[in-house]
Amino acid sequence: MKAIILEKPGNAVIGDVELPPLKADEVLLRVVTSGICTNDVRDFHGECNYSYPRIGGHEYCGVVEEIGSEVNRRYIDKGMKAVTYIIDDCKTCYYCKRGEENICEGLPQTKTFQNADGLSGYCGFAEYVICKADDMFIYPEDTSFEIMAFTEPLACVVNSIHRTNIQFGDDVLVIGGGAMGLLHVMAAQLKGARVILSEPLEQRRKKALELGCHAVMDPVNCDAVAEVKRLTEGRGATVVFNTTASPAVAKQAVEMTPPPRRNLCDVQLPPSQ
Repeated sequence: MKAIILEKPGNAVIGDVELPPLKADEVLLRVVTSGICTNDVRDFHGECNYSYPRIGGHEYCGVVEEIGSEVNRRYIDKGMKAVTYIIDDCKTCYYCKRGEENICEGLPQTKTFQNADGLSGYCGFAEYVICKADDMFIYPEDTSFEIMAFTEPLACVVNSIHRTNIQFGDDVLVIGGGAMGLLHVMAAQLKGARVILSEPLEQRRKKALELGCHAVMDPVNCDAVAEVKRLTEGRGATVVFNTTASPAVAKQAVEMTPPPRRNLCDVQLPPSQ
């Protein structure tokens, strides 16, 4: 099959890669659409500690081309539209048992990231990907491949939203209006939040408003902390999602939240009579 092989930072070529034999519990997925993530860009520039050569691409989807002999055809069959779970977790370490497979202790040593004897990577930038049947998710026939390719980034956002306790009517601030930021805007609204976006690019701010964002601001041309307080009647945002990679923004995000509530044990009660 053909694949985009990142031989070393800054040098990507289209080359031939041999597919291994399909095992009984596996599915051969023909890749139709694959998104380009910021991590793929970082890989290209060598801003990672992964091994090369490498085949990137983890926001992919496609059509089931072949299935192993033990795959249940009732649920997975040739011609079905599908995406696959991409994390090669060990399922046995402390974090996997806690449902935090994304930080599996063994993951950094898997062939996804390190392979001294050959290719590393998620392999979405190839014609085909071999997947475990247990990791497959089938989409309805009328779903577009462009929408399906957003499954992985949206899953990350849903996980982010679920790690907070957003209540109906909460003020939620999203910092950064890229793809992940706008997905946070949409998901937070579905939780019933009043959403504010902080984003310097006007085009992204306009898109957020089109998606139903309640307010937007340009942090370059205003005091971002003061503006958040103004928009929230002086309280600050109940929840802040920082979708940028800037340490300075992370520090500022804390200043955009309300002051910490005091516990009862911190309150000095008058002596009993």
